[in-house]
Amino acid sequence: MIHIEVASHFNEDAFSYGLALGLADRLRAELGDVRCDVHGEEPTIRLSTQGIAETLNDITVEVTGCCDAVVERVRRIVEEARG
Repeated sequence: MIHIEVASHFNEDAFSYGLALGLADRLRAELGDVRCDVHGEEPTIRLSTQGIAETLNDITVEVTGCCDAVVERVRRIVEEARG
């Protein structure tokens, strides 16, 4: 399953933490076992924010992977999942 990191600073605010966990769950459901078609590697997603997250738009989603193709594929899915 895809690896999603939730930055530790979300623990400082229960609402922000809840938003981040909800987004992480939604992304796991949407992405499932997505892997690079060329290299077979799983991408990594990191969720973070500057200050308190009041909406999903306040959460930064950083996608890293073995190549641009898998990163772009995951970014498209992330944008759809965020609504």
